[in-house]
Amino acid sequence: MNPLQLLLLGAVAGVIAGLLVLLGAMPFTGFARAQRASLAGTIGGTIGFFLTALLQGPFYGNAKTLSDLDEPMGIAFIVALGAAGLCALLLLRTPRS
Repeated sequence: MNPLQLLLLGAVAGVIAGLLVLLGAMPFTGFARAQRASLAGTIGGTIGFFLTALLQGPFYGNAKTLSDLDEPMGIAFIVALGAAGLCALLLLRTPRS
């Protein structure tokens, strides 16, 4: 896979992570604050997925089918969820100004 495909997959993973952050933050905060946390989660998830998948590139470069990519992409998606959660948590922990 080339880096542009990984970036697009990272954007999709980031949007999914951002939606999960939005749904998780809305019961505890207002919608505007949850929306900002969701945006931070989307950015963090995209960067986390892209960098993890890019660094794993040499290990799955010989993949012939999509089933060969399930493990590295799954690991990258788990990292994306973690990065999205950390970015959202850091944004939600800052006091309002």
